[in-house]
Amino acid sequence: NITCYVGNSGSGRETGPLGVMEAMACGVPVISTPCGIVADIGEDDENMMIVDFDDYDGLKEKISMMMESPALQQKFRKAGWETIRGFNAVRRGMIVRKFFNELFYKNALVSIVIPTTIDKVHQTKEILDALKEQTYKDFEVVVVFDHAQKIDNDFSLMKQEYDFPVKVLTIPSPTGYNLALARNLAVIEADGEYIMFNDNRMKPSPTAIEEFFKVLAFTLKDKKVWLFGEKGGEKSNFVENFSLIKRSHFIKGGMCNERITRYGGMSQELRSRFASQGFEFGYAPNAKAVQLCKSSLTTEKRDGIIEMKNLLYKLDLQS
Repeated sequence: NITCYVGNSGSGRETGPLGVMEAMACGVPVISTPCGIVADIGEDDENMMIVDFDDYDGLKEKISMMMESPALQQKFRKAGWETIRGFNAVRRGMIVRKFFNELFYKNALVSIVIPTTIDKVHQTKEILDALKEQTYKDFEVVVVFDHAQKIDNDFSLMKQEYDFPVKVLTIPSPTGYNLALARNLAVIEADGEYIMFNDNRMKPSPTAIEEFFKVLAFTLKDKKVWLFGEKGGEKSNFVENFSLIKRSHFIKGGMCNERITRYGGMSQELRSRFASQGFEFGYAPNAKAVQLCKSSLTTEKRDGIIEMKNLLYKLDLQS
């Protein structure tokens, strides 16, 4: 409810940044000396008014100008908010985390995305155990539990068994086929330059990431390519459930389509949409995974395939 905030720290005394930040965040124009955070983010006559230390005549003049001009007040309210809105705990935490990742990891960081369910905890653990043996060491894991209100304490404790970061997310929806949503949520929280999709029935070989990068080395650095590995049967058609793509490419390509809400349309929708944007799909035959279980074609899945094929037909993605 105040008209303007005045920060009058002297050259030898600092009152702290909180008042300035709170004023800018709640739409109060600021007049301040160039102390603390003001020296970092303040721009005189742009997002606040700044006066020199101990310049009391200048301070008095600035206060008079601000109090007498509603237009000036509005200018600094808007500019102050535009400046400070990015200075929150989440954004600053991301910046700090990015700095430490660049310091800690020698190679490009890979985020391994594992969408799973609560009833597949042991299967998920088997995948995590296999990841201990990876020859490429610069990776983190993002596990997303679908249909889960919260994570079992045993799994939370289990994360401590690994010397690589394991992030855990949940989707509380009690029903539905939320694979696209799970992948998208994981990618949003991922820190890696690359995303390796590893569905919960794929146990990667120890050299899987290394082999993906060997194939990637033959492509241009910024070329839009989505690699997929070998899961048995030497199938050379792209399926994304064991694959590697640059995170920025996946995001700018539109990520997974969350309208694919049943089994049977995900891979074809991704192939068509990403191909239309100039992506190529590369096969990495030596990047291998063992399937921990087979995907059986149940009546429910058959119904889902028909529904999703009809959806793709409506989107002109299915002949």
